[in-house]
Amino acid sequence: MATFGMDGEIRFASVADRAAFAHGLAADVTRLNGRYHEENAKSGRDHRVIVALHPTLRPEQDRPER
Repeated sequence: MATFGMDGEIRFASVADRAAFAHGLAADVTRLNGRYHEENAKSGRDHRVIVALHPTLRPEQDRPER
């Protein structure tokens, strides 16, 4: 079964940068989906695309005290 995985980390300087990144990522994935999706491809196979962005959990000793 053909699959693809990708993993990486990014540190944003601001909330605005994170929002701009998410907007750009969504636009790029939508563009690629439109470019390669063939609704009527008889021999094609559907694939699900999932992209997630979440904060990295820090080890307990690196967390600020509450």
